Amino acid sequence: MAPTDLPEDTADRLALYRAASRAPSTRRAYRSDWTHFQAWCTEVGQPALPTSVDAVCQYLAAHAGTLRATTLDRRLAALAAYHRAAGHAFDPGNHEIRAVLSGIRRVHGARPQGKEALTPDDMRAMVAGLPRSLAGARDRAMLLLGFAGGFRRSELAALEISMLDFRAGGLVVHLPGGKTDQDGSASLIKGIACASDDGPCPVAAVKDWVMRAHLSEGPLFRPIDRFGRIQEAFLRPRAVARIVCKAAGWAAEARGLSGRRARAFVASLGAHSLRAGFASSAAMAGAPEWAIQRQTGHQRRQTLWQYIRPADALATSRMARTGL
Repeated sequence: MAPTDLPEDTADRLALYRAASRAPSTRRAYRSDWTHFQAWCTEVGQPALPTSVDAVCQYLAAHAGTLRATTLDRRLAALAAYHRAAGHAFDPGNHEIRAVLSGIRRVHGARPQGKEALTPDDMRAMVAGLPRSLAGARDRAMLLLGFAGGFRRSELAALEISMLDFRAGGLVVHLPGGKTDQDGSASLIKGIACASDDGPCPVAAVKDWVMRAHLSEGPLFRPIDRFGRIQEAFLRPRAVARIVCKAAGWAAEARGLSGRRARAFVASLGAHSLRAGFASSAAMAGAPEWAIQRQTGHQRRQTLWQYIRPADALATSRMARTGL
């Protein structure tokens, strides 16, 4: 929105700036959280706005074990945001609320139940099984690029041709601000090196897709209809997860899995498995933590450690066994 398009009224301007202070994904999540809380309040006969400490504690207890502790934390942040917007006081750090949340973590655990990380062997098996069709070329490029760059699925789905900078030895991807750059003041640069062995090369795969799809501008990854026609639109983020799970069947076969075990393996994977796989594999290969964080764009080291710590634990165990 240009400066001349801003509302004249000061109150409208304040509302506009407050709304723009959060990323669109955060606003959507808060809206969903608030709707959920309102529905629960209606069901139990409690007022939602303003709410009470007792009501919030009951809400947390009612959904403990069903919702993760991190989700409940975000629900509290959403309640605080909606109360502030309406001019009501609400303290998500209230000692009674925090005591209940702490108890939930102790009873139900707080370990994130995210998707499993893909291994390089899994990735090789996944892309090896893709068809030689146009859709197969797109999926191969997306999977290899997503893994090599530690991309979020939203980043993959939003990539444009103009963000790609092919150079000798690899590819540089310019992202105009990631999830952690909410004010658009910084950009994230991801370097994708060409494969140094006979394995699948993410750079070559992207080049092959761009050439076969005759792309010169606009979205990089696009929907393809059942007749093989490329659509003039961005691929939806949830489609990235479907592509990962569909290709995971080949990795399950390479692992010798079948039946229920194969289905469980496929169900454990998703779009986030690409990002987690990069972080875990890079840590296992000895890459320094700061380099992994720069590639993934994680703002908080604690989030990155969720992927690196399991890899470090395995590596430490192997080093200890060399002395046996």
